[in-house]
Amino acid sequence: MFRSKRSRYKKSDAVKIPNLLHKGGERMITIYNALQWDNDEDVNKYDKVKKQFSRYFEPRKTVTYLRYQFFTRSQKEGD
Repeated sequence: MFRSKRSRYKKSDAVKIPNLLHKGGERMITIYNALQWDNDEDVNKYDKVKKQFSRYFEPRKTVTYLRYQFFTRSQKEGD
């Protein structure tokens, strides 16, 4: 998400979180409401919200494929 660095004042988390959700659309709000939080206070902290969204949208790793890559790897010079 894009945030302007030219702001004269630092925006509070109470402003940044709704802006993030608004720019993300209805799907982003649905995901936000479904996220699991460690503490009730984390819901209102921008850094925690951003971290949760990063985790949610991170591609999942397929263990089977990772094992295949490991076992079919051929050793190269210098390894």
